[in-house]
Amino acid sequence: MSTTPPAFKGSCMCKSITYTSSTLPRNLTCCHCLTCRRISGSDYITFLSLPRSSITWTSGESSLTRTSYSDMAVRSHCAKCGSNMTMSYHFEKDDVGIALGSVEEDSVRSNFPKVAKHIFLGEMGKLGGYQVPDDGTKRWKGHTDVFQKLVDKWEADVREETVEHPHLKW
Repeated sequence: MSTTPPAFKGSCMCKSITYTSSTLPRNLTCCHCLTCRRISGSDYITFLSLPRSSITWTSGESSLTRTSYSDMAVRSHCAKCGSNMTMSYHFEKDDVGIALGSVEEDSVRSNFPKVAKHIFLGEMGKLGGYQVPDDGTKRWKGHTDVFQKLVDKWEADVREETVEHPHLKW
């Protein structure tokens, strides 16, 4: 067992689910897609990008309810209090997005990176709520170009697999 303190800790609102991370996030992304807005009840969700191996669920992992709103990703939330916890893409097996709101600020050992990008600004619609500040942060109407290439490759692989094995359902 390691004696190195975690880079940070986090939990759901009711503290049924707790975790530690051995590393700081690679980056922070604010997602403005319709799903994130509906799940959060706000204008976006900020996710920390982390290697899955850096997260240790210290309690309540079995209380995570996993839900897919699309065929390419799965999200989790606390079954007791409803706190949004994670999002991960099926084609990024080694990575996980942790909801920034779950981080216990007093536990952070070093500075987090600043938000690197706002994605899915093209889905913000006509409500006119949140105005993204003009702070130099990169902005995208959908996924970034690099990430969209990963999505496209994954979708092509799934289509190919479905043709080869039509009994599989994605």
